[in-house]
Amino acid sequence: MRFAKIIAEQMRTSMPPFYDQGPVVSTYDMTRLLSIFAKQYIAASEALRDRDPPLTQPWIQVSGHAVECSLKSFICASGQTVPKHHDLVDLLDLAQQNGLVIEDNDTMMLVYLNHQYSRDLHTSTRYKARYPSDKWEMIDVTIPPQDFLLRIVHDICSQAGATNDQQNRGR
Repeated sequence: MRFAKIIAEQMRTSMPPFYDQGPVVSTYDMTRLLSIFAKQYIAASEALRDRDPPLTQPWIQVSGHAVECSLKSFICASGQTVPKHHDLVDLLDLAQQNGLVIEDNDTMMLVYLNHQYSRDLHTSTRYKARYPSDKWEMIDVTIPPQDFLLRIVHDICSQAGATNDQQNRGR
């Protein structure tokens, strides 16, 4: 066994029982945590976008994750099981089925971000901002503006917070 595997196994087996069966996070707290993550990631994306030249792939990845966390926050607040995938279109659809209100123009921008973040609309290549494709494909550098993403993440988190307070506070 390689040294890294030995160390990892020793760490895994030496963890206190709390790590095996820690307390379950309430729906109320999980919604809040997902919103905190979303706001932290969108703030981090500003630093990546403001560079000259901008760090495009990391910016798409961090911005997409911010949107993903905000949508999952709303889904959680609505009492639904939070999906384990990263497809923003699917997450947006589920959030809207559960009461998220979003403008059509914002929906279009999130679909476009998803094209770069999760699944290419033409080739179905996954995670283009994360990994290079085995085929020559362009990363489209025309991506949603930072101010749009900042606004939409905060708007979704705000709706998640209101839903969470109404449905889950004290549970």
